[in-house]
This record gives sequence, C-alpha cells and structure tokens, in this order.
Amino acid sequence: MRAQFRTPRSVAVFPAEVLNDLYLTLGNVRDLMSVLAITTQVLVVSAVLMALLVGFLARRRQFAVLRAIGASRLYVFSVIWIEVVLLITAGAALGFILGWLGSNLLAQWMQSQFGFAMPVRLGAAEGVLVAGLVVTGTIVATLPAWLVFRRPIAEGLVSG
Repeated sequence: MRAQFRTPRSVAVFPAEVLNDLYLTLGNVRDLMSVLAITTQVLVVSAVLMALLVGFLARRRQFAVLRAIGASRLYVFSVIWIEVVLLITAGAALGFILGWLGSNLLAQWMQSQFGFAMPVRLGAAEGVLVAGLVVTGTIVATLPAWLVFRRPIAEGLVSG
C-alpha cells in the first residue's frame, strides 16, 4: 500500500512513520536529558565540596583550638562530616521541591499558552537520583573531614 501511494506524482502521509520518528527523537532527547541531569549533579557535588574545603581551610584555626581544648579527632571529624551531609541533604531536598514546583508552573503555563497538558509526575527515577546524590554526598563528606582529622594541632594554631 505504501509503494502504491508514494510515487513521484503523489505523496501520502503515513502517521505511523511520522510518529515512529517522533518517538525515536523524543526518546533520544530523554536519554540526553538524563545524562545532563546526572552530569549536573556530579558538578554540583564537586562545586559544593570545593567550597566546603575552602571554608574548612579558613576555619582550620577553630578546629585546632577545639582539639587543643580537648576535643578528640573523632569529634572534629564528626562535626565536619555532619555539617557536609546536612548541607548536601538540605540542598538535595530543596532542589527536589523547587524542581517539582518549577515543573508544575511550567506545565501550567504551557497548558494556558499552547492548550496541551503536560503532566508532571515524580517517580522512582527521580527518587533514585536524589537518593544517589545524598549517598554520594555522604561518601564525599569524608574527604574534608579526613583532611581536618589528620592535620596536627600545632599546624592549625600557628597558621591562619
């Protein structure tokens, strides 16, 4: 049937072919957006870690004073680790909520402007992304804590 209607003198539109191409393109865009989302998360965690390292270097004298007045290395390690984990967890939760709200607002705007509904649903994939970010942040939080943990007290008191 396709050969019969596709000749140099006539052109027939076959919706299935058009839709297959559209679905293929949309699938590729979705895969690309997933890769971009993961890459963005990696960059954000790296940037947060770098900012925290600079902040902890600026506060190394405070940590040395804590150690000098009797705080154990484990206590200082725990304080730093908990601070980093709380920052990353709060950031992930806030980003999740703001992303969901922004998506809903964009969907409502598109519906009012263009007349088609674009439902926003949070699924397991989004939960896995947020959980992965928090777990990665928890693991990465050991780096600044370990750097302060291994620094001698005298070095922190003299510098800064």
